[in-house]
Amino acid sequence: MSGDAHISWPELIQFKRTFTDPVPATGRRRSRKLRSRPIMARAVREPGEAVGSWPSARGAALRGRRRSQARHLGIPGEEHLLTSTAFLELDQLPGRIASLVQDYISFEFAHVSGGPAQGGPSSAEGSATAFEQDLVTRLIDHTRSLGIELRLDTEVTGLEKRGGGYRLRLDAQGRSEAIDADLVIHGGGREPNTEAST
Repeated sequence: MSGDAHISWPELIQFKRTFTDPVPATGRRRSRKLRSRPIMARAVREPGEAVGSWPSARGAALRGRRRSQARHLGIPGEEHLLTSTAFLELDQLPGRIASLVQDYISFEFAHVSGGPAQGGPSSAEGSATAFEQDLVTRLIDHTRSLGIELRLDTEVTGLEKRGGGYRLRLDAQGRSEAIDADLVIHGGGREPNTEAST
């Protein structure tokens, strides 16, 4: 089988919404059926505890197992990064997209959003050292053949809003560089959302 594969982003997102949009309503119906009540609160990490806890209406702590947020990267302008959740809500894609690549999922985002199929190149910065090197080499070569620009061994030092877009500042092994993009995707992984509110 041969040929060019093309992705229609609007059709892809429309299809995604057919099974993600009903999830909250389905969850509420399931909760009513089980006679349970959802509780909305911020998780607090307690000393020695690996999970979050929430104050309940009766005063006892409720413990949860799963909750996450985009990992804090500690770079100037981090608030301008688009999370993976927000990215998958876009109706249309702009022409220039930069992805901070930390894992295979964010690398997939670079492929879905970049290259000729979407009408313009995207750029991915990051490292793929955690994977089998032979496969990484083949993936890098194929990615570049699609018109996606890769910056390896590059550290992101900052992000600033410029007009209708953004400028991503990089340190490529001691050499300062910059990339202009219409949006920048946070692909730096997720972490537990256990910070206490003050």
